[in-house]
Amino acid sequence: MNDKTKDAGEEGGSALRKVIGLFVTDDSASEAGPEGASKPTPAPAVSVVQNGKTAVAGHVAQNADPALMGRLREAVAKSTETALRDFMAVVEALAEDVTDERSRYRAALRVAGKQGITLARIIRAFEDRLRLLQREKQQFEAAMETRFKEAVGGRQEDLERVNAEVAELRERLTGLESRAGELTAAIEAEQQKIEQVSTSFDAAYAVVASEIESEREKIGAHLGQ
Repeated sequence: MNDKTKDAGEEGGSALRKVIGLFVTDDSASEAGPEGASKPTPAPAVSVVQNGKTAVAGHVAQNADPALMGRLREAVAKSTETALRDFMAVVEALAEDVTDERSRYRAALRVAGKQGITLARIIRAFEDRLRLLQREKQQFEAAMETRFKEAVGGRQEDLERVNAEVAELRERLTGLESRAGELTAAIEAEQQKIEQVSTSFDAAYAVVASEIESEREKIGAHLGQ
């Protein structure tokens, strides 16, 4: 990884938190104004960056692909807003002489200020890096959409066609099942009628047969047959 990429990686949310948080207040009496005057407090947005984005970054870091992070850092490193990079170089140069981090960042801003680097320019540099990062995201999403269409588009059409055929078959099956139910009911009704008629016929047959048998017995008795 080259120096620009390394610098870009170090210019993340923690750097933004440090820069804004360390320079919204002053630690010297001369900078604070008249004795007894209260110092200005950090803007609420700093707390959001501290407690929000830093926590989110820590939560998702385990899922981040190193190669993709490298690509994003390279894209961010192409920012033409150099104030942040120059400022961080001053911070690094003061690392051995000023061990307290807060003091080092504040001292770095005073030194960098002689080169025309202001807090406003540093913040603008952050915004430019976020803009480049957002552009990378848009390009990535467009590429993924194209890849999805190429890899899945044909299958998606096949799936829709098969689903339509399945729906048609289900509708046809429902109709066939309904027709089968009607036929079954009709057959059962006819079977019941046949059984009733058969029962009636058997009864009639038994009566008539009994009558014939009775007459035969009577004649046989009278005629000796």
